[in-house]
Amino acid sequence: MQLTTAHPDYLKLLHKKNRNAVTHKQCIDNFLRDYYWAGHILTPELEKLGHETFLAIPVDNHSQAVWCRDVGIETRPGPSFALEVIVYQISLFQPDVLYVTIPQIIDDRVLTLLPKRPRLVIGWNASLTAHDKSWTEYDIMLSSHPFCMDASIKLGAKRCEYFYPGFPEEFNDNYNSKSYYNDVAFSGYWTGTHVYRNNILRNLLLDFKHTKYNLAYYLSFMPDAPEYPPEILEINRGSIWGKAMFRALSASKIVLNAYTDLDNGPQNISPNMRQMETTGSGALLLTQASPNLAAFFEPGKEVETFADYNELKEKTLFYLNHEKERQDIAQAGQRACITRYNLRLRAEAFMNCVHRHLRIGAIPGDSLVRILQTSDAQTIPFEIQQKIIELAAYGPDDARESILPYCRHLAPERLMGLNFASAKQSLAGGDSATAMELLKAELEFWPQNDPARELLSKLYCLPQDC
Repeated sequence: MQLTTAHPDYLKLLHKKNRNAVTHKQCIDNFLRDYYWAGHILTPELEKLGHETFLAIPVDNHSQAVWCRDVGIETRPGPSFALEVIVYQISLFQPDVLYVTIPQIIDDRVLTLLPKRPRLVIGWNASLTAHDKSWTEYDIMLSSHPFCMDASIKLGAKRCEYFYPGFPEEFNDNYNSKSYYNDVAFSGYWTGTHVYRNNILRNLLLDFKHTKYNLAYYLSFMPDAPEYPPEILEINRGSIWGKAMFRALSASKIVLNAYTDLDNGPQNISPNMRQMETTGSGALLLTQASPNLAAFFEPGKEVETFADYNELKEKTLFYLNHEKERQDIAQAGQRACITRYNLRLRAEAFMNCVHRHLRIGAIPGDSLVRILQTSDAQTIPFEIQQKIIELAAYGPDDARESILPYCRHLAPERLMGLNFASAKQSLAGGDSATAMELLKAELEFWPQNDPARELLSKLYCLPQDC
């Protein structure tokens, strides 16, 4: 069961689509067809993997009221009843795994009311969270950002795991634009935590104001936003969501990306959602440089980067005047995104996380090592081989040291985690260069191996002489 969120402005549009919806399922189907926050919505792909699923939008009063009508619950106004509805939904569906992408709302005050606790409660956190929240009921908090991982542990989450959103590859089959109407585009928020981004958007607008190039900004202004420059308000085309956003990105030659600024400096850690949305849509991503970007996309070949505003301006002009070079990178970026980060693979990565957690302490390490010591590794049944490699990859260091010498002749393209385990062994021996090559090989075969992606990302963030 997944509980997701939606921006209030988007909900107004969704209500119009759901005016004639008779059932909650029809409301959710309309939501899914609109691709809002699509990179985070895993239930359709989890269903294809054979799981029974249920998706709800707790912040959407309309679809929640329709659900109440479906099951015969009389509605009443007020936030307390909205929280009660969530408890009702979880209690009726009785999920084995509850995945919450709005832990800022669904915190301990809701989860402690459940009459039966799911086997696993998993959250997603990629934003600043109020210090008065309590997340002790969360078994795992997923995030792609170290700052958010640290914050989640401080708020009580039992553990954190690395995870990131993906791209709905079927979008390109149905809705991808075949022509361009934007030279340079940006879609996102104008907020007080994006000072650097606000400045480069404004500067680029001023510098391109009297040129032949078309700049398209699709901005949503947040309550904490600084004063809006009149030139920004003049050009702003308004916020766009879901399918409309993907269409606008795919009809843009270049899409810009920059990161949040926090008290401890720019949070330029990849990936963020815009990197997936832009590359998957087929536009050239021109993104603020981040130390770990190469763990996801190859700069200069699959995406392009800038270190400061002057480089941003220079590369924007270059790629607007060199169509083949722009298209080559945009097409390579799109292939990379759809091949490595499609939602099927992200759903598999999610289930890998679930299975790792449920099997903690359940892998009989001693018996597996004894099997290796008394048998030819290549003759061991494949299912046992995979369990052995899983122990080597995710188990204690002494298990990895005991197992790897016997696994030299096993095929890494058949066994997820073999190259990852070898990379960890190389890193333990101080050989980070070999570790990085092994991790790249692992991810070439198994792009859904998030622990391998996390380790590669961390190695890219190390100083160059390490």
